[in-house]
Amino acid sequence: MIEKFDKPTLKMVREALAATLDGLQEELGIQLKIGNSISFSANTFTTKLTGSLFSHDPLAEDWEKYAHVYDLDVTWIGKQFPSNGKTYTIVGLDTKKRKYPVIARCGDKQYKFPAGVVIKRMAA
Repeated sequence: MIEKFDKPTLKMVREALAATLDGLQEELGIQLKIGNSISFSANTFTTKLTGSLFSHDPLAEDWEKYAHVYDLDVTWIGKQFPSNGKTYTIVGLDTKKRKYPVIARCGDKQYKFPAGVVIKRMAA
C-alpha cells in the first residue's frame, strides 16, 4: 500500500500504469502513452495521458508536412543514421521543439536531434 508519493514510488506507479495501459491498448485498439513528466506532492500526482488511433502518428504526420521547412528530405522517415556510435531511426518531427525538432528512436527510447546534425549524418 502506498502511503506517500516520492520519486521511487512514482517510478513503480508509472511502470504499473504502463503495463495496464498495454493491455487496455489491445482491448480498445488505440494507442495510449503516459507523458514524460510527473508532478507530485506527498498526497497527489499529475501526469499527462495521450490517446490516439494506431493509424494516427502526429510525429510522422508533421514530418510529411514540415520536413522541407528544416531542409530535411521527406523520404528520410524510417531511415537510419549513425550518431555517437549508435544507430537511430527517424520517427518524426516535433515542430514545438525548435532547436531539436527531429525525433529518432534507438532501441525503446526516443531522442531529439537538431535538423542540421541529422542532415550531416544522413549525408555521411
